[in-house]
Parts: sequence; C-alpha cells; structure tokens
Amino acid sequence: SDGIELLIHVGLETVNMNGREFNYFVKQGDSIEKGQKLMTFSKEEIHNAGYNSGVIIIISNSKKFKQIRKTSNDVIQTEENLFNVI
Repeated sequence: SDGIELLIHVGLETVNMNGREFNYFVKQGDSIEKGQKLMTFSKEEIHNAGYNSGVIIIISNSKKFKQIRKTSNDVIQTEENLFNVI
C-alpha cells in the first residue's frame, strides 16, 4: 500500500535450473504484507547444482522515497525488518 516496488533475485545463474527447487506464492504486481510468504527455495539444491544462493533485494522505485535504511545484518530471520523506508 506504500507503493514500494521490490525485485528479489535468488542465486547467480540459477535461471539454468529452470525453476527447479523454487516455489512462488506471489506474482509480479501482487500487493504483499509483512509476514506473507513470497517464495521458498532449496539453498542446498542450489549449491548442489553448482550455483551461488545469494539473495539480492532491490527497491526498484527508491527515488520515490526520502530515505531507505538497512535495519539488520546480512543474515535476517523470518519477519525481521530489512529496511526502514521514509
């Protein structure tokens, strides 16, 4: 409802896995709420396939906001705030 647009990218070159080990619960354009499950993936299977399982999260419309601050370390837990957006 705040108009924040997120791009979440899991892994490097994981497109070669053809969606295997990825499950999506939302699609592009959906509105989401804190705590809502967006996707699951098998970090172990990504590594076993020879890929990096790093996750990149981008606020694609960041210029719309006055300030965006990271609120946690590189490793976050379920429902932990990742950003404060003003």
